[in-house]
Amino acid sequence: MNFRGALFFAASDDINGGDLWKSDGTLTGTLLVKETCTGTCSSEVHFLTDVDGTLFFSAYDETGGEELWKSDGSESGTVRVRDIYTGTEGSGPEQLTDADGMLFFVADEGVNGRELWKSDGTLTGTVLVKDIYTGTEDACLKDLTVVDGALFFVAYEETHGEELWKSDGTTAGTVLVKDIEPGDDDSDVRDLADVNGTLFFVASDFDGGVALWKSDGTAAGTVMVKNIVSGETSTIESLADVGGRLFFVGSDSATGRVRDIYTSSGSSTPSDLTAVYGLLYFVADDGVGGRELWMSNGTENGTVRVADIFTGTTGSEPEHLTVMGDVVFFGADDGVSGRELWALALDIRRVYLPLVLRN
Repeated sequence: MNFRGALFFAASDDINGGDLWKSDGTLTGTLLVKETCTGTCSSEVHFLTDVDGTLFFSAYDETGGEELWKSDGSESGTVRVRDIYTGTEGSGPEQLTDADGMLFFVADEGVNGRELWKSDGTLTGTVLVKDIYTGTEDACLKDLTVVDGALFFVAYEETHGEELWKSDGTTAGTVLVKDIEPGDDDSDVRDLADVNGTLFFVASDFDGGVALWKSDGTAAGTVMVKNIVSGETSTIESLADVGGRLFFVGSDSATGRVRDIYTSSGSSTPSDLTAVYGLLYFVADDGVGGRELWMSNGTENGTVRVADIFTGTTGSEPEHLTVMGDVVFFGADDGVSGRELWALALDIRRVYLPLVLRN
């Protein structure tokens, strides 16, 4: 991710395993920041999130297990925030999300199950927000999404099943938005996305229908937009805001995906939908070049493959698309150098050779 003008990411080399690295886009400027787990064991760095100039992430060390860490970009400034699950078990923080300067995440302290937490980067400011599914059971939180400063997410509890929730960071302000499927049945809410200040999401019914919904954070303002497709083989997923327009991946049993990149009944399986200066970049398989990097301006003719990095039908399998300035960084395998860091210059749309990460 882009943090303080540099690319921060997790990587392994011949000496260190799964640690925090940074890069300014040059070979000499690509450096190890810190080993949280010393030696060849993996630090398991995940969920890098910038909150007002502090980089939060989940990492493993030998004394605390997998816990919440923070960094200012230096080795000495990379420290564990709190041992939430005391001992070596680890609370397993995940879904780190910035909401107007407050970090929200999901963790298990060994008492209440996996629930909603928040942190201001201090030991005392890292606390449980609410035990949504009371007792030791997990609330199964997912899709943490911020819209106009409010945190929306999906959670489960016995009375209403799996539904849409929101939080302002307080216990009292963490509430169910709407019981879309009344009673304890699940509405299967998923794929939350902020599109120009409106929350869009997907929900299903018991007949297998899949519908697009939107919400303003109130029960009355949480309504179905359109039942786009129906039937158990239908899907809507990967909602993304691109210049105020909603893009998503869809399929039904008759026509395959909404934009038929993989002609015939095959699926191009688009993923990693990423907004880049009003355009959509994503990964897809057209059945000819394998899974490669694509872009779209929202029209059929303007939806094209950017480059065939791994020539032939294998595909380079790009992942973790990250925008920094006029460059899109991503991981890919060209079949020669293995899986390495790649860069796409947006001004000339040319894919650079991989940055080989060595000391």
